[in-house]
Amino acid sequence: MVDSAGQKDKITDDDLTPTLGSRPKGLTSMTGFRVRVFFGILAFAAFTLIFMSVGLRWHIYRARAGIYARQELDHTFEAAHFLQAARASGSSADEQAEAAQFRKFAEMHQKAARECTQLRELYENSW
Repeated sequence: MVDSAGQKDKITDDDLTPTLGSRPKGLTSMTGFRVRVFFGILAFAAFTLIFMSVGLRWHIYRARAGIYARQELDHTFEAAHFLQAARASGSSADEQAEAAQFRKFAEMHQKAARECTQLRELYENSW
């Protein structure tokens, strides 16, 4: 019932039951805030995980490049030592056989040094 001023004089059950899709005024803004906070935290967590994985990968690649650089240097020196030993060997048949063996070892170490160089450059160029 409506009085002469246009206001209801009696509250009915229809006034108390919410219509479909209607919410109290403060709830809509609170729900929106919660959703924004949730997605903000989710985005921060995703960024943190990506940042950490990239950082870890960079450190791992840098460490591997250092390992291969060290091995490259070791193999280079070993090859030089074997070549020096091959040059210093005598002229007898046994010493010549030993010198040939030293040259083979030097060649193996030179090949290993080249492989270490390639791997080091691969890891250095990855980042």
